[in-house]
Formats: sequence, C-alpha cells, structure tokens
Amino acid sequence: MIWFAVALSGSAESTAAAIEHGPVLCIPGHRCLQGNPAWESWTCGWLSGPHSRPIAPNGKVAYDHFHICQHLGKAIDLVRRAEYKRVDGAKRRFIKGQRYHLLSNRENLDAKGRLELEALLKVNNRLNKAYLLKESFDQLWSYKSPAWARKFFDGWKKSLRWQRLKPLEKFAAMVDKHWDGIVARMGMKEKIPMGFVEGMNNKIRTIQRRA
Repeated sequence: MIWFAVALSGSAESTAAAIEHGPVLCIPGHRCLQGNPAWESWTCGWLSGPHSRPIAPNGKVAYDHFHICQHLGKAIDLVRRAEYKRVDGAKRRFIKGQRYHLLSNRENLDAKGRLELEALLKVNNRLNKAYLLKESFDQLWSYKSPAWARKFFDGWKKSLRWQRLKPLEKFAAMVDKHWDGIVARMGMKEKIPMGFVEGMNNKIRTIQRRA
C-alpha cells in the first residue's frame, strides 16, 4: 500500500484505521524535506494528540528523487545569485539569464544554450564547480545498494570542502538528515512511478484549495 503523506482535515483517524495493520510506503512531499516537525512526525507514522501512537509500524518513509533534485536546483540557483552580486559588471553579463542553462541537463540544451553555458563556466570557477557537483550527484540514483550509495555520497560531500558553496553544503546536510528515506526505495522489488505520485499530489492540492 502507498500512503501519501498529506494531512487533510478530519482524515487522521480514518487514515490510521486503514493502514495500521499493513506494510506501508510513506511518500512525503517537499514540506518534510524542509524540516517541518509536524509533517515529519506525521509521515513517520505517528498520530498526534492525546492518544498519540504509531499508526504505520511497518511503514517506510521514501523520498523520491524528483523532490531531492528540486532542492539541489534551488541550491545551484542560490549560488548563481550570490555570484551575480559578487562579480563586477563585465562578468555579470555571463551570469544574467543563465538559470535555465545551469539547471538543465546539458543534453537537453540546444547548440546556442551549450555555448552560453560553456562560456559561463569558463569565466566563473565557483559556478563551474557547483555545476559539476550538480551533474555528478545524479549518479546517486544509479545505485541499488544503500551501502554503495552512501560511499558515493560521502565522496560527493568531501568534494564540497573549501569550495565556499554554502547552499550546497546546506543541501548536503538536508540529504544527510533524510538519508534513510532517500535510500528506502533502493531495496524495493517494485518501483513506484513518481510521475503518478506527483500527479496525485497535484490533485490533492487542487482539492485542498477548493475546500
């Protein structure tokens, strides 16, 4: 069973009754990754209130790579903004308007986009390092073993040393904090299509806005 960790008004008890006896895969949204204690408590399988108790003792919290990469993209953009403020006017022209190019995969860019990205990375060493770290992070999702994934991530974190990339350091700390949920899906025999999950999340948000 898949349990979408979305708190709808008046649904906690009914949700608890439905899932407390079976194995559950909890798929939280981005709010849990932002460190909201209430959402973390809910998605980890605890019903709050006077009768606080675990409602999904066999459950696993799993974060999909879409939301992780979303946070990585935000970190890269913060580096870009900081560099735009730091450098002088002559070098700013290389950074302005390059958000899409920095956040996209190189193979998705057209010829002009690739040339503009290469020009930017040549003149700004800090953005070049941030971009290479973003590209290399994708390797994490290729591992089927949590142990090998951890070894890769530890090496990736070491690459951040002395780079003065604070947004990426904060991103690495977030990944560390939610590591168990990030690698939870690696050992699963049945993979859950995250496009379906995100589509369901969008429908739930629509219902919440109408309520």
